[in-house]
Amino acid sequence: MGGHRASPGVLLGLLERTLASAPWPCDLGGAPGVRLRVAPQSVTLPPQIANPGGLRRAVAALETHEVVDLAEAMDDLIKAAVGHTLRLSMTVELDRAGGVSEEALAGVDAVLGRVKAGWVLR
Repeated sequence: MGGHRASPGVLLGLLERTLASAPWPCDLGGAPGVRLRVAPQSVTLPPQIANPGGLRRAVAALETHEVVDLAEAMDDLIKAAVGHTLRLSMTVELDRAGGVSEEALAGVDAVLGRVKAGWVLR
């Protein structure tokens, strides 16, 4: 094999493991459980909304119960950020071995659409 040493999360900057993936790196026996997707492109914010003091970003993969915790902490988060622009970006992933069912896809899309018009899984 080549001399590349892939990090556990992102593979050569192009691919990343899904939440349902088996650990990486792994031996040949663990390879069938590894689930990859194309890594999302980094977000570039337009200059007019960049903070001259420097944009700060916190990135984390949240489990569903942690999203509930974040929602419960939202008032405190807003108070802590007073005088600043606070934005939240959300990525919703739906995965299942063998593919996502149309029923689940339609159900999740309906819920996302109630939160923000046009928000659907792609």
